[in-house]
Amino acid sequence: MFSKRLGEICAAREFGFVPRLLREYAEIVASGSLRSAMEAIPVRAGAQVQMVAQVAFGYLPKHKAELCRIHECLQDFLQGVGADPSPEPCTRRYTQAYEQNYRPFMEAHPFLLENYLVNHIFRVVFPFGQDAKRCFERPQQEFLMLCLEFAVMKGLLIGMAGRYGDGFAVEHVLKLVQCMAKTLEHDRSFGGMLNSQELANSECIAALLKN
Repeated sequence: MFSKRLGEICAAREFGFVPRLLREYAEIVASGSLRSAMEAIPVRAGAQVQMVAQVAFGYLPKHKAELCRIHECLQDFLQGVGADPSPEPCTRRYTQAYEQNYRPFMEAHPFLLENYLVNHIFRVVFPFGQDAKRCFERPQQEFLMLCLEFAVMKGLLIGMAGRYGDGFAVEHVLKLVQCMAKTLEHDRSFGGMLNSQELANSECIAALLKN
């Protein structure tokens, strides 16, 4: 909502409205007025597994794979959730891996993905992007890109947590983060997945992010 409105303001060159927009959304966040609506968003584990598999196995191995060990991470994900052609067993193992392995680990190490998100924000000059000529067109697109990257990374980590169980460790998280960072930093065509996966709407993104 914020990124969409910011994009509209920038497109109209009405920059004087930006401070008020920042204040309004800071107040919304501080008050927690949207929390009940966010909590009502359904968990769509099956859609998460499908999206992660399509993006990860359809995109990541074909782009700059020689720069990292992304294939090893993808194989760990497959071993964690299974390669059953029927989606139900994979979704069941994915949900189990989240509850038993991923969530307890991340609750004990909340800084790991927080650091990744902060680094992403600085790396891409969020929410305007790195293309100075198109920066005022980018807020909503950059937000969706952030969500897509995070959803794919989180989904892969859930599968990896299922693969390693109690042995899932910081090293596994760092390995995946480094692999994805090297891949995506060198190829911004990843944004094309937004359209091909029909992810460019807030409701779909929210469902993919929530467990």
